[in-house]
Amino acid sequence: MTTQTQNPVLNFFFNLTDAAKYFWHAYVDWTLDSSWGKLFLAFIFAMIIGSAFCLYSLVKSAILCTLLVKIFIRKEKSNEVFPNHTEEN
Repeated sequence: MTTQTQNPVLNFFFNLTDAAKYFWHAYVDWTLDSSWGKLFLAFIFAMIIGSAFCLYSLVKSAILCTLLVKIFIRKEKSNEVFPNHTEEN
């Protein structure tokens, strides 16, 4: 009988958190790089799609999160907030 030294559930959780960090950093970068007009159009589009699928609270939460990120995180400070994040194109 051999014992496994790696826990597959723990590895899955670590991979999931790494993916969530990546998507959060990409979301913040997109929010900081986009203009207020582009965000406004995205908000209108999200409200239309959200109302079609009855996801009102999810859309409102996403819009509020986007506004808070856009207002309180400045582009110059984004490297201080995410020091290990490197932009890959």
